[in-house]
Amino acid sequence: EKQVRGSLKLFSRCMYKITGKNTVILIDEYDVPLENAYFRGFYEKMVIFIRSLFESALKTNDYLQFAVITGCLRISKESIFTGLNHLKIISILDQQYSEHFGFTESEVLQMMQYYGVESRFSTMKEWYNLIGMAVLIFIFCILMIIQMVKISKLKKKYSIFMQGKDAKSMEQDVIGLYEDNKFIKISMEKNKKDINELYKKIESSFQKMGIVKYDAFKQMGGQLSFSLALLDENDSGFIINSVHSTDGCYSYSKEIKNGQCEILLGEEEKQALDMAMGD
Repeated sequence: EKQVRGSLKLFSRCMYKITGKNTVILIDEYDVPLENAYFRGFYEKMVIFIRSLFESALKTNDYLQFAVITGCLRISKESIFTGLNHLKIISILDQQYSEHFGFTESEVLQMMQYYGVESRFSTMKEWYNLIGMAVLIFIFCILMIIQMVKISKLKKKYSIFMQGKDAKSMEQDVIGLYEDNKFIKISMEKNKKDINELYKKIESSFQKMGIVKYDAFKQMGGQLSFSLALLDENDSGFIINSVHSTDGCYSYSKEIKNGQCEILLGEEEKQALDMAMGD
């Protein structure tokens, strides 16, 4: 599917390598796949597919000269053409390209002259006007039926919404929802403040640890001596070095700021610090 989405862009690039010129893309009846998908239950998937196909071919295509898209459905910037720029929508009502839709009056007259029936031109013109008026009336009736169905559905939804509720109780429900939203907003602000305070406290608490056990003296065994590094979020804290000998146990501490110590560290202390910092 990914290869199909980029097929037009790939084709344009191949044509450019062959001819050295950018490609003109003509897409006829773009809305037919959408109509079929709508009636077969996968309209949303088809919209996503065609949108990505058009974006690849018509927006991010460096080898495109221009494109012409035709169809019965009106091109809408809120649907599959959301990601495209510089769209120029031309309908059959526009005069600029009217001569390219159907046949002009002069063309019809030329065809009738070719077949030797130009004397019937005025009669055919009257028929054409009557047919055009009938088509407009038919379209108007269809639009009226669609609008009546929409209004009927809206009334049905409104009836269900208002069932068992009077104006007073509805007002109380709205007020109750407003108060609930207000309470939730206050609670969210308080929680946000509490979380920030907790984060500041946690930031200065010891979160990282590294410990290295070792034998301080050769005659001592069991690795009873150790270096312990405790650091916060900013790699600041201290190192405790406990040295175990036959005479006793001695502990020393060294301060760490941002991962550095002003006092020279021993080998085991460096290892503990690197372990705590994750190095």
